[in-house]
Amino acid sequence: TTQLSLAIMFFSYFFFSYYLGNGQTLGKAFFKLKVVRSHAVTEPLSALDCFGRSIGYVFANLLFFLPLVINFLRHDQKGVQDFISQTHVISTEEFAYALAEIQAEAEPLEEVEQISLFS
Repeated sequence: TTQLSLAIMFFSYFFFSYYLGNGQTLGKAFFKLKVVRSHAVTEPLSALDCFGRSIGYVFANLLFFLPLVINFLRHDQKGVQDFISQTHVISTEEFAYALAEIQAEAEPLEEVEQISLFS
């Protein structure tokens, strides 16, 4: 029952932190990090993304956190939880930069007055 209680606690903490905290747990907020979707960085995490990431942490917990070593061995520092949920971690500065780029592309260009040459 202890393992089951711990698994439920892990799952609940990570799921609700990511889902309600806009991709941040307390630790990620402290270190100015954010979890984002791999294919759509500026879109908020869905419940399915948060569910997959939480299952990855429960899996790592049940295997005595050994799967988290993968994060240190890979060049892109992705772990089991990233592959399950198709997410990754970026800094909040990178997120703000990506958001600014998207907003700059969405802004309409100023209309230029057409000058008539033959009037």
